[in-house]
Amino acid sequence: MVPGKTVREFVLVVAVFGPGSTPAIAQACYGAIDFGQGTSVQLQTAGDASWGPTTAATIAGGIAVGRGPLFGSIELGGGRFTDLDTQDHFFKATAGTHSTLGGQRRVTICPSYSYGRELTTQTYQGLLSSGAIQFLSVSHTVDLSVGFVATRRGDLFIIPFVQAGYSRAHDAVTNLIRAPDEIHDANASSYLAVGMGVVPNQRMSAAALMIFRSVEAPAEAFRTFQVRVAVALGHR
Repeated sequence: MVPGKTVREFVLVVAVFGPGSTPAIAQACYGAIDFGQGTSVQLQTAGDASWGPTTAATIAGGIAVGRGPLFGSIELGGGRFTDLDTQDHFFKATAGTHSTLGGQRRVTICPSYSYGRELTTQTYQGLLSSGAIQFLSVSHTVDLSVGFVATRRGDLFIIPFVQAGYSRAHDAVTNLIRAPDEIHDANASSYLAVGMGVVPNQRMSAAALMIFRSVEAPAEAFRTFQVRVAVALGHR
């Protein structure tokens, strides 16, 4: 595991929709409007703040596409650990599906899988030298989200949702010669997130959530507050 680093995996709150979406069906698992019958494309942005053994702030942006029950996204971002001289840049790709339950279709369940790559640069100052160490982390994450349409007034949705996931990551030092047993480090983490989504119309949505993450080795716990906003680019 990277020294002093949170094993961060973005909880992807995808809101992919467009003018042709059906407002009677909400993708409640992510606090967002359903994809509709055609192909929807949207721009998304997110920011979060994490605290635990270290504190960090991150911002990300990307594009997502959905059609029917299927969705996928690609996002890029970066962040800085405020109590360490460390910054990172990351890429993430996600694919998933959603299904509704019940006659009113108010409950939505969404399983998804994410692949991520993160490059962290940690600078150091020594008595005789200074420099930087870079760590490359590759992660695989599976999660499940469940949401419920609590309030609907016209096109306005207020949607509480929960998410749970499990992630495994492999870190490698990319620019420092070390002994073979120190080059690679594997770690795992799990998380539980509680959120609230607001969809005022069929062109945008916003969601806020609190994420509680537990890292297995070394045993650490982190809390993250995250806000995500999505704006529709088009629908056909």
